[in-house]
Amino acid sequence: MWSKKPEHLALVVESELEKTGAAVLDDFYKLPVFKCPLKMLVFSADAEEVRRVIEEHLRVLTQHVEGEEYLLVGFTIPGPRCFHFKVPSNGRLDKVQFSELPLSKKASAGN
Repeated sequence: MWSKKPEHLALVVESELEKTGAAVLDDFYKLPVFKCPLKMLVFSADAEEVRRVIEEHLRVLTQHVEGEEYLLVGFTIPGPRCFHFKVPSNGRLDKVQFSELPLSKKASAGN
């Protein structure tokens, strides 16, 4: 999503509907390249595997920008799951840990 006042990228989204963590990670690689406040990944693979491989990948990167946020949205067989991580400081991070956002049963049922 592009904003013209002032010009900047506000949101970048990538999706991968393959069921493997490796396929999801291949698409996730694109997100850290963009410098914008919110980066979202939509996927359908195993949520715990995706969370784990993305946390590992983000730990090796060296150009994080404080305040950027990552949102992982998984549409999985047991039900939707959502994870969030906000970058605490610039540069390489020693710890990357997504927290799961609670989804209400009403919201996940589509009501």
